[in-house]
Amino acid sequence: LEREKEALAEQNVALEAQLQQMRERESGTEPARERERERDREEDVKRELRMQVTTLADRVATLESE
Repeated sequence: LEREKEALAEQNVALEAQLQQMRERESGTEPARERERERDREEDVKRELRMQVTTLADRVATLESE
């Protein structure tokens, strides 16, 4: 579980960095379509983070109940 937790934490850090890069790249000079694609990708990253957190929380709850 600890290794799995560390792997998820590393993925989380990588996804957070990707999300931050997306935010930094977004500017008022980009075409609207590109900004929309960036927002869609940002939402995908957020969704992935939420799924990973939920998965980890479920694993922790399962192990705690054993």
